Amino acid sequence: MAELIFVAKTLKAAGVFIALIYLQEAHADDMWPLGYGVQSHACVDDRLAACRRFLGAQPDLQGALDAAGVDTMDDRFLHTYGAWPERYFLADLSGRITW
Repeated sequence: MAELIFVAKTLKAAGVFIALIYLQEAHADDMWPLGYGVQSHACVDDRLAACRRFLGAQPDLQGALDAAGVDTMDDRFLHTYGAWPERYFLADLSGRITW
């Protein structure tokens, strides 16, 4: 996480807009019984709450972001961009993914 925060802060300082899209829960106990104590999101409010908890536990990351949002419940962002379990993208000013 420290490396991600460093890169985000460095890019932000260079004028890059930094956004996070929170995806479906990767470690949900009802899908993968790993003992993390979280369940799959049943609605967008669940996903928003999970995103808030995640960012609340990572204040340095939260401070490096310009925006944060969540994927739709049909996982449109995940499926469109192959963002599983996590991915990092760069987009140009028109919103086109360039890397």
